[in-house]
Amino acid sequence: MRKVRYFLWLGLLAALPLGAAVRTPAVFGDSMVLQRNRPLPVWGWAEPGEAVKVTLGESVAETVADASGRWRVTLPARPEGGPCELTVAGENTLRFKDVMIGEVWLCSGQSNMAWRLNQSEGAEQAIRDSANPRLRLFQVERHWGQVAPEQGTGRWRVSSPESSGTFSGVGYFFGRRLAAELEVTVGLIDVSWGGTRIEPWISPAELGNYPQLAELNRQAQLFDPASAAHRERLEQWLAACETYNAAVKEALARKSPPPLPPKFPAELRCASRDDVGMLFRWMIRPLTPLAVGGTIWYQGEANRLDGLVYAEKLKALATGWRREFASPEMPFYLVQLAPFAYARQNPVALASVWAAQSRAAREIPNAGMAVINDVGNLRDIHPVKKRPVGERLAGLALRRTFGREVPAEFPEPESWKVEGGEAVVTFRNAAKLATRDGKAPDWFELCDNRGIWHAAAARLDGCRVILSAPDAPEPKAVRFAWSLVAEPNLVNEHGLPAGIFQLGEAPLANPLSERIPEAAGFQVLYRVRPLEAASGHSIRYAQDRTESLSGKIERVAYFLRLRPKKGEEQFVYAEMDPFSPDPKKLGVPVRESRARFQQDVRNVRIISNVPGVENGLFPEGCSIEFWDCNYSGANIRKLPGASDGRCDFGDRMNLSTSPGYGSMQLHNHRQRRTVFAYNHWSEGASCDLGIGNAPAGHPDWTGSKSGRTLSDAELTVLVRTGE
Repeated sequence: MRKVRYFLWLGLLAALPLGAAVRTPAVFGDSMVLQRNRPLPVWGWAEPGEAVKVTLGESVAETVADASGRWRVTLPARPEGGPCELTVAGENTLRFKDVMIGEVWLCSGQSNMAWRLNQSEGAEQAIRDSANPRLRLFQVERHWGQVAPEQGTGRWRVSSPESSGTFSGVGYFFGRRLAAELEVTVGLIDVSWGGTRIEPWISPAELGNYPQLAELNRQAQLFDPASAAHRERLEQWLAACETYNAAVKEALARKSPPPLPPKFPAELRCASRDDVGMLFRWMIRPLTPLAVGGTIWYQGEANRLDGLVYAEKLKALATGWRREFASPEMPFYLVQLAPFAYARQNPVALASVWAAQSRAAREIPNAGMAVINDVGNLRDIHPVKKRPVGERLAGLALRRTFGREVPAEFPEPESWKVEGGEAVVTFRNAAKLATRDGKAPDWFELCDNRGIWHAAAARLDGCRVILSAPDAPEPKAVRFAWSLVAEPNLVNEHGLPAGIFQLGEAPLANPLSERIPEAAGFQVLYRVRPLEAASGHSIRYAQDRTESLSGKIERVAYFLRLRPKKGEEQFVYAEMDPFSPDPKKLGVPVRESRARFQQDVRNVRIISNVPGVENGLFPEGCSIEFWDCNYSGANIRKLPGASDGRCDFGDRMNLSTSPGYGSMQLHNHRQRRTVFAYNHWSEGASCDLGIGNAPAGHPDWTGSKSGRTLSDAELTVLVRTGE
């Protein structure tokens, strides 16, 4: 038995890497590409104090591994060329053959970047023709966990019918065009993963530079064992453990039941692939500080509800990667998402992310964006036409990075003005505009002085589009392709499509000011039609002005109008001091809003035509129940008069089910009266919706399905702002 154990130990030891063996990251290998015209970092690990010599052609660099076994050298920049051999010599020698000097580009994002060439349109012919020694492919393996590997994973392969089919389709077509037109070897590193959000790809060290990403930065700091926030929270837990240990000893001595131990803080441990910085640590950092020429990025479907804050995340991503790769001006070219008919989605929600992508492409130095609204598929989130996507990205790189005179710029609005009741939009990157189908330009809208958008008739005049809408004779703003299903036909003379835009300021008009004089000075924040608004547990807003709102919120108001199938129209107007400074927490409290409130509200003014709802100003005595989860009738707030059995104004929130039933309620609890309730919004026309106490069942309309009794309903959220 001892002999068996002895040989087992020998086998295990033989399988382990020797500590003295010099090693390099996985990104160094046979058939690799090194970036031309840039200093070339080469790095790895060896025994502490071990001498390491790196040779590339006539270039030689030597160093000694530090106390942790790390070493790094930088070889001088070289022009394109090869093949050559890269050797790394210490106690052992690594030889990497068929190494080329050319262009190295990262291809990253989620599923549309990860979408394989063999799944793409024209795959059979493309794969058959893919034998190309000037195109080299490196696929980073997809992994995540608690401790990221320093060495990374993957290997280089020369493009061929055997290697190209499982590589990124967008990346392949990008690299193929680049290699052909630059006549250099191009190395592509596919570091993508389907379904991923942008947050796990961002370098956590960059988040502190973006105030709008403060919550992400807080999470990243808690995840990082070296941060002060992590250590402080860990010390708090250790202190709780010490208190627990003392309590257990005391319970043991007294022969009494011990307390429950304190749970380890979940916020100190990355728990999912989409935690901030997770994929950066696992899939990007092992590649750094490799010299690279640029990045192409195709992602955003998983962040489609982010709105304009997505632009800040793109900035953090690009600047963080540039710092990590020691390339402050590294080109960054992104893809504007294709249109897609997301089920039960707010028709304009995707437009905000498109606008964020456009903003990021303008504001990030040395960046650009490929527009693809003409090659999508409204019924498939993964359009198979990957060749035009890759080639348009290559066009941007060829023109902007390499100075080639190729058609690559997409038509963009340069200016606009109003002349004789018509809006005139002048475009750049277009000598003469046209349409793909020969018809009049479509998907243009004009905004009237009430803040309402109207479809506009359009005609072309050179590089100008002239717009008119009878219902907007004095247009205040113009927008284009502002819908998730927009596949506009406007192109320039090269056939490149125009992307989404909005020009001018759409008024935040208040249509209630004539009906409710007290609402004068307020502006619309949201409009929602509850009977039509179901989008799973999300909401399709008819209007959402959160991105254009400015100033500090001083008051918030809710106007609910109900039209029963039988009987007269009912309404209630309720304004109050704001219970949150965040406008996204003042609408319907869906899960993504992170709005959960069960509290009193102050200085509530109520105006209603519903019997039993008292009108007037109530400095105290009113409360809200806003949350996305389930709830029960228990009087958790211990409010006088609240029931412990029926749902009313003291209910218990149940966080274990989120998103759940959902509650948006205002109560005059001193009078034991519901002012308004909007519950179970995911049911659409069968939601719970009412003013005053429900005539039967739960006073707050829970379970009533009262939406079925209505022919129409509208909820408007208004705010008054100051400096």
